[in-house]
Amino acid sequence: MVTVIAFPVLLPFFKDVSEFMLMLNLRFLVFFSFIFIEVFKFLIKPSYIDIYIISAAGCGLFLLIETFVFLFQIWIYADQSSFKGIDYSSPTHTFIDLVYYCSIILTTIAYGDITPSDHYKSGRFTDCNYRLILLCCFGWCIN
Repeated sequence: MVTVIAFPVLLPFFKDVSEFMLMLNLRFLVFFSFIFIEVFKFLIKPSYIDIYIISAAGCGLFLLIETFVFLFQIWIYADQSSFKGIDYSSPTHTFIDLVYYCSIILTTIAYGDITPSDHYKSGRFTDCNYRLILLCCFGWCIN
């Protein structure tokens, strides 16, 4: 927990160091995955449905989107040519573009302004798997 809070404080000093950004995204990926698992445990076979279950389903959906944003950021910092159409001028622009990309992919619209550039490494196969995982989790939470 301390490293999740401490690493963003160091971001202005190390924003141009790709290894720092990789470590930051790995820590956030693990952190959000643990939170998502706890929310998911709360949603498994509830005996009743109330506002708390519906709120937890929405939070779980947003946590899943954030988890995939950090996963895609790890790929971007490992290989900058893995996506086309993303602004790499600052970490903030990259993050916002990936949040936009993950949200648009979730709705299955996929405008095509941001696309994976490789079919095998991090490309359309991962894109399709991401859509499948998000839609299955969203459908399962609604059911």
